[in-house]
Amino acid sequence: MQLFDHELAATAAAHASIAQWKMHIDAINQLMAGQISRYQAQQRWSQTRRGAVHKVRAFEVLRQQLAGPRCPANSPSGRGLGACHLATSAYADVVQAARTTIHVWMMHIDQMENMPATAITSSQVRMWNHMWDLGQRRLGQYHHLLGQAQRHTCVAWPAARPSRPAEGTHTPAMRRLKMGSQQ
Repeated sequence: MQLFDHELAATAAAHASIAQWKMHIDAINQLMAGQISRYQAQQRWSQTRRGAVHKVRAFEVLRQQLAGPRCPANSPSGRGLGACHLATSAYADVVQAARTTIHVWMMHIDQMENMPATAITSSQVRMWNHMWDLGQRRLGQYHHLLGQAQRHTCVAWPAARPSRPAEGTHTPAMRRLKMGSQQ
Protein backbone atom coordinates (compact mmCIF):
# COMPACT_ATOMS: atom_id res chain seq x y z
CA MET A 1 0.00 0.00 0.00
CA GLN A 2 1.32 3.43 -0.93
CA LEU A 3 1.39 6.50 1.31
CA PHE A 4 -1.55 8.06 -0.55
CA ASP A 5 -3.70 4.99 0.16
CA HIS A 6 -2.75 5.16 3.85
CA GLU A 7 -3.59 8.85 3.92
CA LEU A 8 -7.02 8.16 2.40
CA ALA A 9 -7.69 5.43 4.96
CA ALA A 10 -6.62 7.70 7.82
CA THR A 11 -8.73 10.54 6.40
CA ALA A 12 -11.79 8.27 6.12
CA ALA A 13 -11.34 7.18 9.76
CA ALA A 14 -10.88 10.80 10.80
CA HIS A 15 -14.01 11.78 8.93
CA ALA A 16 -16.09 9.30 10.96
CA SER A 17 -14.82 10.77 14.24
CA ILE A 18 -15.04 14.37 13.08
CA ALA A 19 -18.63 13.83 11.94
CA GLN A 20 -19.52 13.02 15.56
CA TRP A 21 -17.76 16.15 16.83
CA LYS A 22 -19.53 18.25 14.19
CA MET A 23 -22.91 16.80 15.20
CA HIS A 24 -22.08 17.58 18.83
CA ILE A 25 -21.19 21.19 18.03
CA ASP A 26 -24.18 21.58 15.71
CA ALA A 27 -26.45 20.53 18.60
CA ILE A 28 -24.90 23.23 20.78
CA ASN A 29 -25.41 25.83 18.04
CA GLN A 30 -29.01 24.75 17.44
CA LEU A 31 -29.76 24.80 21.18
CA MET A 32 -28.31 28.30 21.53
CA ALA A 33 -30.33 29.48 18.52
CA GLY A 34 -33.53 28.05 20.02
CA GLN A 35 -33.95 25.59 17.14
CA ILE A 36 -33.98 22.51 19.39
CA SER A 37 -34.84 21.87 23.03
CA ARG A 38 -32.33 20.98 25.74
CA TYR A 39 -33.75 17.46 25.73
CA GLN A 40 -33.15 17.14 21.96
CA ALA A 41 -29.62 18.49 22.37
CA GLN A 42 -28.91 15.97 25.12
CA GLN A 43 -30.17 13.15 22.90
CA ARG A 44 -27.83 14.24 20.10
CA TRP A 45 -24.93 14.59 22.51
CA SER A 46 -25.57 11.06 23.75
CA GLN A 47 -25.53 9.82 20.14
CA THR A 48 -22.20 11.50 19.49
CA ARG A 49 -20.62 9.79 22.48
CA ARG A 50 -21.50 6.28 21.23
CA GLY A 51 -18.37 4.74 19.79
CA ALA A 52 -16.54 8.07 19.94
CA VAL A 53 -13.43 6.74 21.69
CA HIS A 54 -13.29 3.76 19.33
CA LYS A 55 -13.42 6.07 16.28
CA VAL A 56 -10.70 8.30 17.70
CA ARG A 57 -8.49 5.26 18.31
CA ALA A 58 -9.17 3.88 14.82
CA PHE A 59 -7.95 7.15 13.33
CA GLU A 60 -4.88 7.23 15.57
CA VAL A 61 -3.89 3.68 14.59
CA LEU A 62 -4.12 4.53 10.89
CA ARG A 63 -2.39 7.87 11.35
CA GLN A 64 0.52 6.19 13.11
CA GLN A 65 0.87 3.75 10.21
CA LEU A 66 1.52 6.54 7.72
CA ALA A 67 4.76 5.49 6.11
CA GLY A 68 5.94 4.22 2.79
CA PRO A 69 6.92 5.55 -0.58
CA ARG A 70 5.64 9.04 -1.33
CA CYS A 71 4.28 7.92 -4.70
CA PRO A 72 3.89 4.64 -6.58
CA ALA A 73 7.12 3.33 -8.04
CA ASN A 74 5.43 2.85 -11.41
CA SER A 75 4.07 6.42 -11.63
CA PRO A 76 5.10 8.23 -14.77
CA SER A 77 7.65 10.95 -14.39
CA GLY A 78 6.78 14.58 -14.92
CA ARG A 79 3.18 15.69 -14.59
CA GLY A 80 1.85 12.41 -13.15
CA LEU A 81 4.49 12.21 -10.47
CA GLY A 82 3.98 15.88 -9.63
CA ALA A 83 0.24 15.27 -9.24
CA CYS A 84 0.99 12.40 -6.91
CA HIS A 85 3.27 14.56 -4.78
CA LEU A 86 0.59 17.27 -4.64
CA ALA A 87 -2.01 14.72 -3.57
CA THR A 88 0.12 13.17 -0.83
CA SER A 89 1.10 16.61 0.44
CA ALA A 90 -2.52 17.81 0.44
CA TYR A 91 -3.72 14.73 2.32
CA ALA A 92 -0.84 15.01 4.80
CA ASP A 93 -2.24 18.45 5.63
CA VAL A 94 -5.74 16.96 6.01
CA VAL A 95 -4.47 14.24 8.33
CA GLN A 96 -2.64 16.84 10.45
CA ALA A 97 -5.76 19.03 10.62
CA ALA A 98 -7.80 15.95 11.51
CA ARG A 99 -5.35 15.15 14.28
CA THR A 100 -5.70 18.58 15.89
CA THR A 101 -9.49 18.54 15.44
CA ILE A 102 -9.83 15.07 16.92
CA HIS A 103 -7.51 16.02 19.78
CA VAL A 104 -9.99 18.72 20.84
CA TRP A 105 -12.87 16.23 20.48
CA MET A 106 -11.02 13.67 22.62
CA MET A 107 -10.37 16.29 25.31
CA HIS A 108 -14.10 17.08 25.30
CA ILE A 109 -15.00 13.38 25.47
CA ASP A 110 -12.72 13.03 28.51
CA GLN A 111 -14.37 16.05 30.11
CA MET A 112 -17.83 14.59 29.54
CA GLU A 113 -16.78 11.25 31.00
CA ASN A 114 -15.36 12.93 34.10
CA MET A 115 -18.21 15.37 34.59
CA PRO A 116 -20.15 14.89 37.80
CA ALA A 117 -23.86 14.16 37.50
CA THR A 118 -24.55 17.24 39.60
CA ALA A 119 -24.75 20.84 38.48
CA ILE A 120 -22.04 22.23 36.21
CA THR A 121 -19.73 24.82 37.74
CA SER A 122 -18.95 28.18 36.14
CA SER A 123 -15.37 27.04 35.41
CA GLN A 124 -16.75 23.99 33.58
CA VAL A 125 -19.03 26.25 31.55
CA ARG A 126 -16.04 28.43 30.58
CA MET A 127 -14.01 25.34 29.67
CA TRP A 128 -16.86 23.92 27.57
CA ASN A 129 -17.36 27.25 25.82
CA HIS A 130 -13.67 27.22 24.99
CA MET A 131 -13.96 23.66 23.60
CA TRP A 132 -16.99 24.67 21.54
CA ASP A 133 -15.19 27.71 20.09
CA LEU A 134 -11.96 25.81 19.43
CA GLY A 135 -13.90 22.88 17.99
CA GLN A 136 -15.71 25.10 15.49
CA ARG A 137 -12.45 26.66 14.33
CA ARG A 138 -10.71 23.30 13.98
CA LEU A 139 -13.68 21.82 12.09
CA GLY A 140 -13.57 24.75 9.68
CA GLN A 141 -9.86 24.28 9.05
CA TYR A 142 -10.28 20.52 8.56
CA HIS A 143 -13.15 20.90 6.08
CA HIS A 144 -11.30 23.62 4.17
CA LEU A 145 -8.20 21.44 3.76
CA LEU A 146 -10.30 18.38 2.90
CA GLY A 147 -12.04 20.35 0.14
CA GLN A 148 -8.67 21.42 -1.27
CA ALA A 149 -7.22 17.90 -1.07
CA GLN A 150 -10.18 16.34 -2.83
CA ARG A 151 -9.11 18.13 -5.99
CA HIS A 152 -5.99 15.94 -6.11
CA THR A 153 -5.47 12.27 -6.74
CA CYS A 154 -2.60 9.84 -6.99
CA VAL A 155 -3.26 6.85 -9.19
CA ALA A 156 -0.66 4.16 -9.88
CA TRP A 157 -0.33 3.64 -13.61
CA PRO A 158 1.42 0.68 -15.20
CA ALA A 159 4.78 1.81 -16.56
CA ALA A 160 3.84 0.71 -20.08
CA ARG A 161 0.73 2.88 -20.14
CA PRO A 162 1.69 6.17 -21.80
CA SER A 163 -1.36 8.30 -21.03
CA ARG A 164 -3.01 9.53 -17.86
CA PRO A 165 -6.24 7.95 -16.67
CA ALA A 166 -9.44 9.86 -17.30
CA GLU A 167 -9.78 13.10 -15.38
CA GLY A 168 -11.63 12.61 -12.10
CA THR A 169 -10.56 8.98 -11.70
CA HIS A 170 -10.12 8.23 -8.03
CA THR A 171 -9.62 5.23 -5.80
CA PRO A 172 -12.70 3.63 -4.16
CA ALA A 173 -11.63 5.06 -0.78
CA MET A 174 -11.55 8.56 -2.27
CA ARG A 175 -15.02 8.15 -3.78
CA ARG A 176 -16.39 6.99 -0.40
CA LEU A 177 -14.70 9.92 1.33
CA LYS A 178 -16.13 12.42 -1.16
CA MET A 179 -19.60 10.94 -0.83
CA GLY A 180 -19.38 11.08 2.96
CA SER A 181 -18.26 14.72 3.00
CA GLN A 182 -21.24 15.77 0.90
CA GLN A 183 -23.77 14.45 3.41
